[in-house]
Amino acid sequence: MASAALARLTQLLDSKKLAGTVHRPAGQARAVASTGMADLDRHLAGGWPKGQLSDVSGPASSGRTTVGLATCAAITQQGGVVAWVDVADRLDPASAQAAGVVLDRMLWVRGRLTRTMGDRAVQSGIRAFDLIVRAGGFAVVVCDLADV
Repeated sequence: MASAALARLTQLLDSKKLAGTVHRPAGQARAVASTGMADLDRHLAGGWPKGQLSDVSGPASSGRTTVGLATCAAITQQGGVVAWVDVADRLDPASAQAAGVVLDRMLWVRGRLTRTMGDRAVQSGIRAFDLIVRAGGFAVVVCDLADV
């Protein structure tokens, strides 16, 4: 039997619609969003877990942006809305469109990174990300911190 503390934590998470954070009842399917890449979906047991934070990291030119754009393309082509917080203002809209992203269904928050703004740019980007997530209505929110 679960401890009283675990039961209370589960109750609090349920009230915030975060029930799967501690545990998921046996047999309950995990809600996922496609990455837009079949091989990656297989490795992730169907795609990104919905309602959770996922991190894509790697060295330059490892495909991080490609994965983000493929995910945004898959979502926007199905009518969903996505947001891209671009801390260093590196996103190329023409490349996003070429990857299949429906730009009319993407909120693009552009940052401005200068040599003296490093930490402030990151803080502003995370603040924008937080506000967008709290606003709701977005199937996917990408916070691009590459090169920051």
